[in-house]
Amino acid sequence: LFVATVAGKALAIVLTLLRDFGFTLEQAGPRLSVERGLLTRVRASAPLRRIQHWTLRQGLVLRLFGRTSLKVETAALRVGNEEQTVSDLVPIAPPETLDALLRGWLPDWPGEFAFRPLHPRAWRRLSLPPCVMTLAACIGFTSFFGTAGLLPLALIPFWIWLAHRQAGAAGYAVTDSYVVWRSGWLDRRISFARIEKLQGLRWAQSPFDRRHGMAGVRADTAGAHPMGHRLHLLYLPEAEARALFRRLSTRLARTPWQ
Repeated sequence: LFVATVAGKALAIVLTLLRDFGFTLEQAGPRLSVERGLLTRVRASAPLRRIQHWTLRQGLVLRLFGRTSLKVETAALRVGNEEQTVSDLVPIAPPETLDALLRGWLPDWPGEFAFRPLHPRAWRRLSLPPCVMTLAACIGFTSFFGTAGLLPLALIPFWIWLAHRQAGAAGYAVTDSYVVWRSGWLDRRISFARIEKLQGLRWAQSPFDRRHGMAGVRADTAGAHPMGHRLHLLYLPEAEARALFRRLSTRLARTPWQ
């Protein structure tokens, strides 16, 4: 496992060097262009007005080196099997550099947000899936290994501890212009979009949410990538979620889609 992990990391470094070699970000008026690549040189561009969704990411390694990355999503991500527009807008840069860029691209960019926390019992919802999977695994293991199959139960305290960390790191913010969602403890991500760019809005409340007095608001933009960091504001206090849903619904009803 150690050798496979080291080999995987080494391969990822090589692929990143091949992909981002000679990276150049240019702006010509309202249009952004990115050029990169060692073996295959790729150039992609997109107008600022077509960018729907922004994500700032700080993984563990990036945080150790004081760096951040910026990904964006536009209204049309792909034509056929080829990417035709910008995705990794800034693969790696100091946070202050990204802040300066965002202030230039988004004149009303506040820089900092007053994040609101999740429901106090959000950690229970986060810990439920891994704990249930661990119990199910123990049932299968005990049929083959006897009482030794109960050893994975030692992971349950870890899942609970991790859920507390994840719930504490998550939060949301809504201003007059932006909807923002923050999540991740080791791999921190902050996604945001202008409210007028939102294309879909959905209220979500599962039976488990109702039992704990929680709810969620899912906001989506055009061209949203299913595996991306979505603006899904989950595990909020039910009253806050209802008020937020009404506020955004009213705002979107009065705003033509862009």
